[in-house]
Amino acid sequence: MDAITRAQKHIDTLEPAVSGSGGHAATFRACRILVNDYNLSLDEAWPILLSFNARCEPPWNEKELRRKLEDAARRPKGNYGTDKSQGRKKPEPTTLPPSKRIAKGPAKYNPPPKAPTGPPPVPQLDSSVIATLAEKGAPVLSRYFLANISATDPAIVTPDLYLRALFDTARGEKTIIFADRKTQGQCLWPDQAKHIPTAAPDGIIFLGQPVDGFFRVRDGKKSRRSSECVLTWRHALLESDQMDDVKQWLQALITLPLPIVSITFSGSRSLHVLFRLEAATHEEWRGYVDQIKPALALIGADIQALTNHLVMPRLPGCYRTVNGQEKLQELLYFNPRPTLRPLLYATPLRNVEQDWTTRAAEIVARPDEWSVPLIQQAAAACTTYGLNAALQSLTPLLPPKK
Repeated sequence: MDAITRAQKHIDTLEPAVSGSGGHAATFRACRILVNDYNLSLDEAWPILLSFNARCEPPWNEKELRRKLEDAARRPKGNYGTDKSQGRKKPEPTTLPPSKRIAKGPAKYNPPPKAPTGPPPVPQLDSSVIATLAEKGAPVLSRYFLANISATDPAIVTPDLYLRALFDTARGEKTIIFADRKTQGQCLWPDQAKHIPTAAPDGIIFLGQPVDGFFRVRDGKKSRRSSECVLTWRHALLESDQMDDVKQWLQALITLPLPIVSITFSGSRSLHVLFRLEAATHEEWRGYVDQIKPALALIGADIQALTNHLVMPRLPGCYRTVNGQEKLQELLYFNPRPTLRPLLYATPLRNVEQDWTTRAAEIVARPDEWSVPLIQQAAAACTTYGLNAALQSLTPLLPPKK
């Protein structure tokens, strides 16, 4: 068992910090254990400390937490929360044993090590970190867990409703929707909300940052998808194409203190996780991303997608072609007003399996009281959640396919 795994297991045994009950000391002790007892670097210790922070009441903000970790690394070993030395008193030079005495004579010059240049290297995917986190999330992550804790049932969220929850149209916020990502976009939303493209060979994506929709000259060309068009730096995108086991990655994801807005299945093999930052400038946005990048890299985050400041997530409710078949970019989780509390601890708001089974039975019992769009919505939800018996009961009530 490596040091990171042992450190994670040790931290999991600690009582969380509680405000008003020695919360600072408890958090500082966790920091000291990581950097002293297990000799972890700041980047190695950070994801473990985040998992501890998720259990604290209330959690520390990341800036304060990072400062505590750095402070812990600067202090001498054995000092767990006080400035007074707790180690042994250093012997006077005259009492040192002969083997420890410094020989007289000219001191040998050792040149200082060269300072590293450029940004520190980004950590690589660590399967042991994912396995440790997934072990916590596995007991909770059932088939319907994410839908049940969503602010709105994902099955009834259309592309237009999804975008209206993300962007403030009253303040002039817009986004651009792409069926071809190499263009200037096929739809300026909400101006062309009735013409949202819902299918393309490579799927449908959109600009994750609110823009004003105007063309501006950039590098001699007109563009409405450049940094100059951004109104506020609201979102970032977490994606992982490195993981073969998407379920395990999702089990790990729900343990992280990320303000997750939505989780969308790409239609192929990855998940697009949109999370909220709300920065005023690109520099501030980049600062936030740089802080969390090392921790997210350990779980296989696509660094290129994470650091793409314009953010290009998939639009849920749309289709792409995979191996000759249309595949849904399915919305798995949705909360446009997220917090740092890990999804692992979220309270279920519904029971989609029971709700849609009951809805189907009500429709079948009194079909004349239900409009065709509502019947189609129920059938689509039953399809999404794999409620085959309920879907079969609704099928005779659906209009024939064109």
